[in-house]
Amino acid sequence: MIELRLDPDLPVEQHVWERAEERPDNRYVMSRWAIGLNEITEGLLDDLPLTDSRRRPDQRLLEQGQ
Repeated sequence: MIELRLDPDLPVEQHVWERAEERPDNRYVMSRWAIGLNEITEGLLDDLPLTDSRRRPDQRLLEQGQ
């Protein structure tokens, strides 16, 4: 077995992530962070390609629960 470490002073095992205990309360069971990845922020719409799914009106309505 080959062990590759960029910094020999770091431990081999390191805790880097932990899931949230509570389950998100939304129809897609996604965290607020994950939902935020699909939000269109100010100024972003001008930079999105016309084929980006965030431009689809049916997608927006579904996300808004309509």
